[in-house]
Amino acid sequence: MVSFEQLTPRIQRLIVPAAGPYSRFASNAYLIGRGASRMLVDSGTGHPGSAEALKGLAIGTRVVLTHAHGGHANGLAHLQRGVKIAKFKSQGDAGEMSFLRHNEKIVLRDDATSQVDCSVKVIHCPGHSEDSVALWLEEESVLISGDAISSTPSPAKGASLSHDHITVENLDAYMASLKTLDNLNPRIIFPGHGEIILDGASHIAEALSVQNRIENSILQLLQSSHVVTANAITAHLAANSPGISLLVLEGTVKQHLIRLEARGLAARVHATRGDGKENVSQAERSKTGPGGITFDKIFDAVKTSRTKDWMEESKGVSKDAMKDVFRLREKVHPAHQWIRFSNEVEWRAV
Repeated sequence: MVSFEQLTPRIQRLIVPAAGPYSRFASNAYLIGRGASRMLVDSGTGHPGSAEALKGLAIGTRVVLTHAHGGHANGLAHLQRGVKIAKFKSQGDAGEMSFLRHNEKIVLRDDATSQVDCSVKVIHCPGHSEDSVALWLEEESVLISGDAISSTPSPAKGASLSHDHITVENLDAYMASLKTLDNLNPRIIFPGHGEIILDGASHIAEALSVQNRIENSILQLLQSSHVVTANAITAHLAANSPGISLLVLEGTVKQHLIRLEARGLAARVHATRGDGKENVSQAERSKTGPGGITFDKIFDAVKTSRTKDWMEESKGVSKDAMKDVFRLREKVHPAHQWIRFSNEVEWRAV
């Protein structure tokens, strides 16, 4: 069982243990306010150990979600019915919020200000997710960041990257959001995961620097190689960062490749595995070649053939081994699930 701990005269924290296949870390929920009017920021992972603390909150407590990922929203199931829940509007709201039918849902607005026993300002900071927000308590120079900022963007000693860098679904938006938060010059950051960040401004600057270093490393590798796969880039970066999560780094590398491609600095060559469609335009796929065969037909034939080969190879594989494959898929962070191109797509510098 976990309970709230006092951080400042106005802010308490509830550290909720990890509870999902992807969650390697506990999540932080924060309670703002000293009087009858209070605000809960995030609800944690839904771990049963947090149920009593969350159920004990007064019915009048307002709830704000920094975003709707499970590590921050699943604990809502432990709250009493009738609690008002606010989050920033996003395209996924219909699915993400469907289980909150017993609670009033409020749409947060960027730059909106709420009063608890202090002023709490909403800062929309997309990047990690479309609906990500941070909360700014100007009187205390405190930023409650959700996952807009990683708790540990600084490289570990002897490593070129962070052990726990941020996972984002839109890298450009994430970088822009960091600059927005940097302008606040926060003294302290209370993150969605991990420990309190005491030098907020320096931490944000380092978070920006980490992503710039990743981009430069990828560009250097592309320029020094004829072609290279996303998988090889991930392995190269991970070699200098012991303990880093390959699943997270893989998604980050793909984000940077997409960003470099959009800026005309990188290009896809071809896929050595997969059906290859991700590298050929729709117009090209529809063209008819000799014998009336289109690229689409070729791709489908190759995919069917490879599926049969895979099924043959899998005949002797145990059910437990197959479960491991699906567990690996489950570990992909929601922010990276949309990235569809194969790790084996080859890239080159432009």
